Amino acid sequence: MTNQDRITTKTAFYDFINSVTDRYDQKTAKKQFDSFEKLMFIASLGHSNPAFYFNLHKGLKLSDEIFSTYELLYNYLSDPSRKCLKLQLPYSEKEETIQEGQYDSLYDEGKFILNCNLEQQKNTTFQWEVPYAFLPYLLPMILSADRLVKGDIRSVTELYHSVDELANTVASKIAIEGIELMDFSETYHSWMVKNLGRSYFLKLEQICSSYATTDDQAECIKDSVRALTNRLLNVPSDYVILTDLLGKYSDRLYEVTRAKDSSVASVNILYPHDEPWITDLQVHFIQDYSSRLNQAANEALTHLNEALCTHHIVDSPFELAIDNPDSFLKEWTVRISSIQNLIDAAGSSFRSCFNKLLKESAIQHAHTSGGLLINQAKKNELVDNFSKCTEKSYAPLVKKLEDIKKMIKLSSDDQAKNRKSVRQGTTYCRDLKEAIEKIHDNYTKDLKSCNIPVLSYHNEGYLAEAKDYIFNLIVMSTKGASE
Repeated sequence: MTNQDRITTKTAFYDFINSVTDRYDQKTAKKQFDSFEKLMFIASLGHSNPAFYFNLHKGLKLSDEIFSTYELLYNYLSDPSRKCLKLQLPYSEKEETIQEGQYDSLYDEGKFILNCNLEQQKNTTFQWEVPYAFLPYLLPMILSADRLVKGDIRSVTELYHSVDELANTVASKIAIEGIELMDFSETYHSWMVKNLGRSYFLKLEQICSSYATTDDQAECIKDSVRALTNRLLNVPSDYVILTDLLGKYSDRLYEVTRAKDSSVASVNILYPHDEPWITDLQVHFIQDYSSRLNQAANEALTHLNEALCTHHIVDSPFELAIDNPDSFLKEWTVRISSIQNLIDAAGSSFRSCFNKLLKESAIQHAHTSGGLLINQAKKNELVDNFSKCTEKSYAPLVKKLEDIKKMIKLSSDDQAKNRKSVRQGTTYCRDLKEAIEKIHDNYTKDLKSCNIPVLSYHNEGYLAEAKDYIFNLIVMSTKGASE
């Protein structure tokens, strides 16, 4: 193919841009082509260059998938077998000042290198030798580059939509110029899939959309599959297997984020987070305290039933009339006090439980080393909740026991029949039994709100270990291919 079959000047590109857009404005065409050359220059820096990432995140604010698409396009054009594009970069003395450890962060280094590179770009020579037959493929990417630089396109999905739309326009316009195009739409799509990673990057963007709620989370996902993406950038012909592996990774994320008892995905477990830890000591204390209160209440009920069986005044029509009220009420008062004491001591007992836990050597060591976090505010909240929950549940029982105490006094002397407050046909014992059961059930339910995690440990999230999963996928695919 001779140079006559190729476009070698920017002016020729401007003319083609104008013919496609039906606008004969060299200034606008130049601006559009300059945007494309800027992306080609940045793509030439490669992912290993800090300036690339500075541009990516702080400069043009484009997604990694978009930059990677243009990096693949640059690699395609500059491939020695095609010789469509060659950059001649000028020597920059400023680059000599870059020394190891000179910058505190990749951001600072990237900013410095970018400034050097931008100066280089002004003097960089772009040697173009693009076959005319390739123009329908290239021009949509050129025109979309200008939209990218202006911020009209943010996602790779939007990029491909723009490219597809422009490709149809370009094909119809260039066909008039005498370039033969057969089944261009299908051919163009296939070319993007094979050479620009179209299917791969669309899948990656879909994964980010499904499992990331912030830009930082999306970056975590992209970083976890960096090995796959770098492989695509270096060996784009592996697009089929790499896209398939990315699909398997997506399936894996689906499995990881599904709760065992729910169909609702929780993406937070993928990312660094503090994992709450409710210790066995906390759980057992709550269960034990609930049991002690329930036992004290039932022992009071048993004491009342036994007293009525053996000491009920036979001729009395009143349920709570007994022949030894003083002896009974003395013991009854003790039982009421024991329940009240448990209510009053709930908060302090729970606090003592936690203080004991935090003094354990293993807990102290984990906390000192930073592996275990102790939320003192949560601890105070938990103690307060437990105290209020106990008071709310068992204070009514104490009142009921006090009422029974009062009625035993009124029902057990000679004046009982003359008192309006003393009635026949009461069911104090049955009511007390039902009240104790109901209080215990409600207390058990309410105590669930007291299982506030006071301790927590830092979990790096599944994505921290996902790189091993990706590595194993690559190894397995390579092993399968060799067999």
